Amino acid sequence: MNIKQYEHRPVLLNEVLQGLNIRTDGCYFDCTFGRGGHCRSILERLDEKGRLFAIDKDPDAIRSVSDDLSSDKRFRLIQGSFTMLSKIVEKNNLQHGIHGILFDLGVSSPQLDNPERGFSFRQDSYLDMRMDNSAGLTAAEWIMTADEPEIARVLSQYGEERFSKKIARAIVTTRSMQKISTTRQLADLITATIPFREKNKHPATRTFQAIRIFINRELEELGQALNQTIDILAEGGRRRGMPCPVSATDRVTASPSTFVVTVMLPPGRLNLTALWTRLMM
Repeated sequence: MNIKQYEHRPVLLNEVLQGLNIRTDGCYFDCTFGRGGHCRSILERLDEKGRLFAIDKDPDAIRSVSDDLSSDKRFRLIQGSFTMLSKIVEKNNLQHGIHGILFDLGVSSPQLDNPERGFSFRQDSYLDMRMDNSAGLTAAEWIMTADEPEIARVLSQYGEERFSKKIARAIVTTRSMQKISTTRQLADLITATIPFREKNKHPATRTFQAIRIFINRELEELGQALNQTIDILAEGGRRRGMPCPVSATDRVTASPSTFVVTVMLPPGRLNLTALWTRLMM
């Protein structure tokens, strides 16, 4: 698959840019580079003194960077987790010099559309689900080794799956007879286990979301990164969570405070307050 074939068209781009309140000579972080859609729009609003750092775990995202971005002296792209925020700031002598930080969370279209990544049940493939597919435990490896209570906990906590215990029991029973290693196997198992379907939602949706979040430590890492923003953002900025829905019902809200942090959540029913509570548990 050609990893440079995707052009990222961010949703609610104007709202994101408004939330970042971009100053032309400011310094910004895009903590989820993806395919660079937000980065291009931010760079268009910066003058020669402005700077933009971008981070992404996904090796495909790093390889996808276009020549115009990679050659821009104001821009730097770093592979890794956004838990590296403080280290990057310290290394570049930018303490309390960051004017805005963007997190656009969840799985991207290129990741979903590439069957080799194992994020989607729409195509049969190896059950990988790692954001950085060069390191760490795959979803298939975890499913084959985790005990039943842990599987049920993950599906309930990260997917709000009401049938988490039934699915966990089915996984453990099935794996005792055969290996579960593909997206289709897992999706079919869940479909056969759940007694009824949610309207307009595949039965495996919540389980796939939960396993992906768990495997990649998404909420734990977001909690670490958000904690770091307090010490790296510039004085006099603003911090406020904007309403940034990525579907008709999904929104992020937060109380006004001192700094600018715009957070976009993937489809689900978590708001920033609930998410933060979970991160601190």
